[in-house]
Amino acid sequence: MPKSKSNGTSFKKGRKKTGGRKAGTPNKTTMLLREAVLAGAEAAGNELGGDGHVSYMKFVALNHPKSFLPLYASSMPQQLEPEPPEGKVFHTVEDVREHLREFGIEPEAFAQALLGPPPFVPAEVSAGGGPRVEDDASDSSIRGGEV
Repeated sequence: MPKSKSNGTSFKKGRKKTGGRKAGTPNKTTMLLREAVLAGAEAAGNELGGDGHVSYMKFVALNHPKSFLPLYASSMPQQLEPEPPEGKVFHTVEDVREHLREFGIEPEAFAQALLGPPPFVPAEVSAGGGPRVEDDASDSSIRGGEV
């Protein structure tokens, strides 16, 4: 017969978490490693150019761009805040058309100037007509028999 835990530490649904690190507390090893890396970078930078971390990062960027670029990318802001637009804000396509007309510009002509002329489509194709393509498989002479 298996021995059961009677000390109350076995998992029970709804039991609150006890023990462990508080949320947000950094790992000591990670913190020590980060401090060591920063101290090494500062010392190397002071030897290279006398400006600590900045000199070291400049050295890495110039001599080891494959290592520097991922670090640089991760230090960039994740999301840029958009700057509010200057001047008039258009909320609908009709607002844009109206604004163009105020300046004496026909919206359709403006769109054509931006997008270029429409692609050439022969009249019979655009009307649904056009040359009829015969299906070779329907020809009885190709199949060797009657239809």
